[in-house]
Amino acid sequence: MKRFLGWFNGGFERIVQGHGRLLERALRHKKKTVRIFVVLLFVSLGSIPLVGQEFMPVTDEGTITVSLSMPRGTRLEETLSMVDRVEEFARSIPETFRVTTMAGSSGMQVSLSGAGTESATLYIELDSGRERTTADVVEDLRKMTRDLPGPEISVTASSSMGGGMGMGSAVQLNIKGPDMEVLEGLAAQVTGIVESTPGTREVSSSVEETRPELKLTIDRQKASRYNLPVYQIAQAARGAIGGVTATRLNTATEEVDIRVILKEEARDNVQKIGSLRIPLPTGGSIPLMEVASIETVEAPGTIVRADQVRMVTISADVFGSDLNTVMSTVEQRMEREVALPEGYLIESGGTSEQMVDTFRDLTLVAVLAAVLVYMILASQFESLLYPFIIMLTLPFTLVGVFLTLLLTGKTLNIVSFIGIIMLVGIVVNNAIVLIDYINRLKAEGEDPQKAIVLAAAARLRPIVMTTLTTVLAMVPLALGIGSGGELISPMGVVIIGGLLFGTLITLVFIPVIYRIFDVLKERRRARKLSGRMNHENA
Repeated sequence: MKRFLGWFNGGFERIVQGHGRLLERALRHKKKTVRIFVVLLFVSLGSIPLVGQEFMPVTDEGTITVSLSMPRGTRLEETLSMVDRVEEFARSIPETFRVTTMAGSSGMQVSLSGAGTESATLYIELDSGRERTTADVVEDLRKMTRDLPGPEISVTASSSMGGGMGMGSAVQLNIKGPDMEVLEGLAAQVTGIVESTPGTREVSSSVEETRPELKLTIDRQKASRYNLPVYQIAQAARGAIGGVTATRLNTATEEVDIRVILKEEARDNVQKIGSLRIPLPTGGSIPLMEVASIETVEAPGTIVRADQVRMVTISADVFGSDLNTVMSTVEQRMEREVALPEGYLIESGGTSEQMVDTFRDLTLVAVLAAVLVYMILASQFESLLYPFIIMLTLPFTLVGVFLTLLLTGKTLNIVSFIGIIMLVGIVVNNAIVLIDYINRLKAEGEDPQKAIVLAAAARLRPIVMTTLTTVLAMVPLALGIGSGGELISPMGVVIIGGLLFGTLITLVFIPVIYRIFDVLKERRRARKLSGRMNHENA
């Protein structure tokens, strides 16, 4: 133990000597030192696009959801047959531990969404001791199910912190405008752009979800010849297909509606609906096809309006890239390739919109935290200058933050942003200790530059030890050990990188800035003294 302590103290003594030489050199070349750190700051800020941005870190929780949708009206037996094929693919993956299936209206999730016998959901749990990530298994299962004829299959990695909180898909683009046909054309263009953008998966458009319906077009000229009002024709057709309550049957306990309606097989037959007799005001009747045309068309399953304007939504998941890079690429391509008619616009929604709003709010929080710290320091130091020097630690700490994120492959997200806010209160502590001791030595009559060197040497050990204890405590957090540990890992990475570089800032840059302001104060004092003496001599 004594040998270890001797080795440690000897090594630390060499660090003290090296720091002393570095600090003296920095104080001799103050402008050059400031220039170097300013360049590092701008380089780190310019590296933000390389770091990447996303709303929440991608977690590997080992759960996969497969949503299967057959064509409308598919019998449950056919849906189950397709589910069996998907289950075979899932079980053939070595990492699969358990597969749970809910098919048809009996499944809770399916029944709540209004789906019927044509839908099913598979939940796949992966083995905890697997070597591949959940994202790799998801991509493998997508390739297996891609060519299955008939169903629409969506394979996604489930996450307890994913977009299930009302945020929507990672990529969500809302196209707004008055005409549905124009919206469908724009949606096809945007869907093609999103599908061809690297990093997108499971691209879907709300206009793709169609269902067959009968379209009745009334010929107003023919109707006027027979003196038939349009509403009467529409009412007769609606009554035949939807039914009309002719009377009510009173029982001992309730009233039962008696509805007159076409037989079920006739309601889907264009010819039989066209032969429906419409009574004329002058007596007699004519077939419906005489004054109207009937055809079967594919119509949107739902028509969504936002602010009383029709809206179509294109959504997608992100894989192998960060959300900000994907959205930037999509937006740049839409500006070049999509010509929006007057009255139409495209807005971002989903997780990307949440990310922008949250980052803006967190930036405001960080600024407010810095202001509060500055106010406290100003009251304690009874000065505005020394707290300002201490607060210069904060922007230059970002050099370590972004460099560490870049080296570890982490992204700028909510969790890492919270780590940056925490650094506002952490990195200034060492600078407070250093500045306070410099002021104390100067008050005792020490030369200003010598006071800086002595204070830095005296406070080096507590500053380094404080930094090391915090950094070592953050290492398990940064490693993201355990299932879902990736969620909190960026915070540890940010604190470690910011604190290490912040310590360098405290030990080298802050003393230089302190000396620069000291020199400026001395020059200002000398000018005042010289002006006063000249005034007295005059």
